[in-house]
Amino acid sequence: MASNNTILLYHSPRSRSTAALTLLEELDAPYELQVLNMKAGEQRQSAYLAVNPLGKVPAIRHRGALIAEQVAIFIYLTDLFPQTGLAPLSMSPYGDFDSMLGSVIDRLWNSPYLLGDVFSAVDLLWGMALQWGTMFKMIPEMTTIADYVERVTARPSVAKVAALDAAWAEAHERSVTEIHGRSATP
Repeated sequence: MASNNTILLYHSPRSRSTAALTLLEELDAPYELQVLNMKAGEQRQSAYLAVNPLGKVPAIRHRGALIAEQVAIFIYLTDLFPQTGLAPLSMSPYGDFDSMLGSVIDRLWNSPYLLGDVFSAVDLLWGMALQWGTMFKMIPEMTTIADYVERVTARPSVAKVAALDAAWAEAHERSVTEIHGRSATP
């Protein structure tokens, strides 16, 4: 049974919630997982729709609070663990796409991380988002961004969560295969 300080993360492997799980590792936070099998549609079942009516991950429960938006989760968790130094989220480079990307690239030309020389939760959030964005060709291929993504994803917490996600994804794929009696992929 989780203590009052344990954070419950609703997670699905190889999804947006991977960044939240990695942040929990970076924070060395006490957490438990509720791993959803999205291949089997668990995110659309009533039990999880009661957590997030949109059926999206991540979501967390902590001390009676439910937070179901990734940026809000990052702000909440980094504020909860200020001693880690990962909380400087008061700046926001959002705007139109070109302005946002220009701001990110300008920052990365002058420093290894978005807020300077020290890694923060901002880098985890943006590094993982840029990794996905470049993978799906939504962000142009640029050395500056590729180098930044490599710095962020080289962290031990990212490798740990990637290994966990791979195992869960494989188990989820097997469960769907067993249910349907055949491979879910061609």
